[in-house]
Amino acid sequence: MTFELDGPEATERRLASIAAERREADRIRDRITVVEAELETLEVEEAAALARVDAEEADVRELQRFTIRGIVADLRGLKDEEIRREAAEVAVAHHDVLVVRERQAAVVRELDSLQDRLVALGDPDAEWSEAVRDHRRWIAEHGDEHAERLTGLAVELGELDDERRECDDARAAAVDALAALDDVDAALADGSGDPADDEHPERLDALCGLVRAAEDALRSLATELADLGLRLTTPDRVERWDRAFSCFFDGLVGDEVLDARLAESAEVVGHALERVGRVAADVDERSRALSAREVDLLDERRELLEDVLAPEDQM
Repeated sequence: MTFELDGPEATERRLASIAAERREADRIRDRITVVEAELETLEVEEAAALARVDAEEADVRELQRFTIRGIVADLRGLKDEEIRREAAEVAVAHHDVLVVRERQAAVVRELDSLQDRLVALGDPDAEWSEAVRDHRRWIAEHGDEHAERLTGLAVELGELDDERRECDDARAAAVDALAALDDVDAALADGSGDPADDEHPERLDALCGLVRAAEDALRSLATELADLGLRLTTPDRVERWDRAFSCFFDGLVGDEVLDARLAESAEVVGHALERVGRVAADVDERSRALSAREVDLLDERRELLEDVLAPEDQM
């Protein structure tokens, strides 16, 4: 397809492009506000997680020293079991710190990317004013009967184009989330391994890594869906998708509770796979609707331009 270098098509293409950039800039500014607030929340969570590590490590040291608490636990034959439980809670606390810091790093990367993109967009508001003047000047030379509607069409086409890009981003995020969830699902189906197996701790560590990757992917998908006004709903016991597997770590003391945690996590994965698949279908339907709307707008635009240019053609 070729386009004019001057005339209504060229000016409307410019209007549509700038309209898309203005919409994107507004969305980025809104997202930056959310991300900055999220960073502040994560700082609080990091401080709480570090405090928990200190407290749990202090409990272990107290049990290992010659203390009244240690003597009582020892006399009851519980000291080894209690130390084991406290050590497990230390491990969970350290994991919480790791999760928070990984999320902080991801959010900082997102903030940097958003700010870079906002700078790259320049000043679309200023460009918009100039483009509108050029467009209306051309229309005035040929009769301004349809000037307002043609401008409105250019704006809607530009915003529609930006929304379709949002659909593409959401679709890509859904594919990534499904892949990450499939990885967790496969690892859960394989179990954590026999506790007597020398590779058991490593396999559990690998599962934890897959869990964090899935939570990050779900968080990214939720962000993309929010741009479209959609929401990735969660089960009743999951407050946020980026905390979807917290039950896997909470109270995880030893192998006796691991099977229950694996079953709970498998249920969360199953719900997430179902929900993400449904959302991906919704996004595809939204994208098709946008394409159909674009066809209607382009047809209307062509008819109006034919009407504007008709007197000139008859001269």
